[in-house]
Amino acid sequence: MTQPLGFEWLDGVLCGGLGGLLQDVTFLTGANVGNRAQLQDWHVDTVKVRNTLLQVYLKQILETGFVHIDLYPGSSLVQTDGKLALLDFGMVAEYSKAERKTFRRLIQSVFLRDALGVVEDLQELGYLPAEVNPAEWLRDIGPVTGRLNANLIRRLRSQQLFRLQARYMLLIRCLGLLKSVLTELSPNETDWLGVMSEHALPILMGTAGESAVRA
Repeated sequence: MTQPLGFEWLDGVLCGGLGGLLQDVTFLTGANVGNRAQLQDWHVDTVKVRNTLLQVYLKQILETGFVHIDLYPGSSLVQTDGKLALLDFGMVAEYSKAERKTFRRLIQSVFLRDALGVVEDLQELGYLPAEVNPAEWLRDIGPVTGRLNANLIRRLRSQQLFRLQARYMLLIRCLGLLKSVLTELSPNETDWLGVMSEHALPILMGTAGESAVRA
């Protein structure tokens, strides 16, 4: 596969910006990420592949804003040397600098378990009407400590004012598929928050000046 303008290779994976289109495609051999028997036979380090895939998607979503959103086993190919190739760029999404800034703040709020921060970030993304006061809304749906937890997330999702945004539906679907692929590559992982922190924090720290200030 020829590297297009504006893209870069990261540990063997094509990722990056909007500078150009794929100009040439060659046949690549390998196995899809779900073929654990083949990957084991090739002595592929599946945890390394998992880390590469996670890092690439975080880079796309949080930095470049150009996201491959058609992730499925057949579009993520592991080659015999352990390198990862993302195929089929027929379905991509583009997110603005302002959206990426809010995505980064949202991840920070989740890491800090800051319920108010999460609601404010979701409001900026259009999940909550602009006229709603996030702090008052949180108090109205039940007593909260300000800490994000599974019970609070369920209550948030059940509220009528909380509305899904069509613009992000494919991204949400992609993130669900990404989690499935990551789990396929390392099924015994239990500390997913730790894994996410390890790969997201360098990006968040690199953009701390932008991420710390809410628009």
